[in-house]
Amino acid sequence: MFECVVVTARGEQARPLTERWFQRYLGRVPRIEMRPSPAETSAQFKARVVGGLGPLAHFEDDPFTATWLAELLPRVYLVDWGRNRWLAGPNITRVRSVSEAVEELVRLAQEGRPAS
Repeated sequence: MFECVVVTARGEQARPLTERWFQRYLGRVPRIEMRPSPAETSAQFKARVVGGLGPLAHFEDDPFTATWLAELLPRVYLVDWGRNRWLAGPNITRVRSVSEAVEELVRLAQEGRPAS
């Protein structure tokens, strides 16, 4: 149906811990793209990697990164936190958890078109 790729600004040194977390809570480890160097900001790294992937959507909690990625992607799901409550945009959808978007993502993947 669709592939989930995790794009995280965590450094490679956090890979074992990150993979264990996914194995424990999801029962599998998805493809994980980790920031190779602190010379690149979190937002720069995510914009570069996500831009190359061409995803249906991206999940984000940081308002700065979400704003930037919303300029590049058809849909950004903003995980609702107090520090990002002020952010809104035409292709930004606020969710409490990733699970809130699954139904829409499945539909979009079946239709073969990006979120709008």
